[in-house]
Amino acid sequence: MKNIFLSLFGIIFSIAMLEGALRLHFHIQDPIIQSKKTSTLPDPILGWDVRPNLEYKIKDSGFYKVDVQGFRSSPKKHDPLKKTILLIGDSFTHAPNISNENLYYAPLSKGNYNFYAYGMTGWGNIQEVLKVKSLLSKIKPDLVIWQLSSNDLIENILEIEVRLGKISSNRPYLSKEKKVFYDHEVRFISKILYVLQPSRAASFIFNRFFSLTSSRSKKINLENSEIEKAKLITSLIIKKMKEILPKDTELISFNAGPLPFENKLIKKIAISEGLIHISEIEDTLTTAKSDKLKIFNDDNFHWNIKGHAMIGEILRKRMTKLLESDKKQ
Repeated sequence: MKNIFLSLFGIIFSIAMLEGALRLHFHIQDPIIQSKKTSTLPDPILGWDVRPNLEYKIKDSGFYKVDVQGFRSSPKKHDPLKKTILLIGDSFTHAPNISNENLYYAPLSKGNYNFYAYGMTGWGNIQEVLKVKSLLSKIKPDLVIWQLSSNDLIENILEIEVRLGKISSNRPYLSKEKKVFYDHEVRFISKILYVLQPSRAASFIFNRFFSLTSSRSKKINLENSEIEKAKLITSLIIKKMKEILPKDTELISFNAGPLPFENKLIKKIAISEGLIHISEIEDTLTTAKSDKLKIFNDDNFHWNIKGHAMIGEILRKRMTKLLESDKKQ
């Protein structure tokens, strides 16, 4: 009996030490931990969404702020006589580690139009489409800027995510029949992870267990059949976005990721579907990557403050030209 008690005590003590170590690590590494709430909420349709009406201090660089509707940028007062622009995207637009004044689209919020920006970390393209659909009841955009990403091809396909072991992604997918569907196994696991979310140790152990026991391949390179399916589904998702938008709404895209192969595929798909695609951004990111410019975070994928400023200037100049061209027509 004594041995059993000592064993249980040892296990509990070890977990407590792991919990403390992980909380200390994430507190140092992640400024979001300085807030009592995370910037994410579970959502029955999207899988997860922005936690609205949240503000927290970002170490050495201002504040993360979203309004009551979850926008990271929105006009103080909507002017129905002005053009309305909506920017939708994933983690590059959500950017939970970047203060509002340092976001790449901060200059656009100062233009003579109603500017809204909405993004969520980890989203795939169909989640962005579904979010835009829900936002159309609140705002009527004349122009939508769609921030795409290098990893969209992976996140748009369930089978690829399963092969790569991304089992915690409780996201919707689009089928070849253009129907939105969910994976029940993934949804169940994600619910467990959400319950365990307050405990760093429990989440860590759970994730490690499934990654070690899973028979899924760790190979990252996409196979030809996967690439073809990703291209098809991504094309269908873009079509779906165009279907839900009013016919006179312009749709502009750009690629925020720094991966050349994936960028070329996504660019080709976007242009083939009739989108106005801003190629300068992905070209700049590819050059910055090869020249080892310090515009990326430690993950070597997302942008730091310098990267946001660089990409923001390119987007501002291109949007200024596009808007001036629209006025002349």
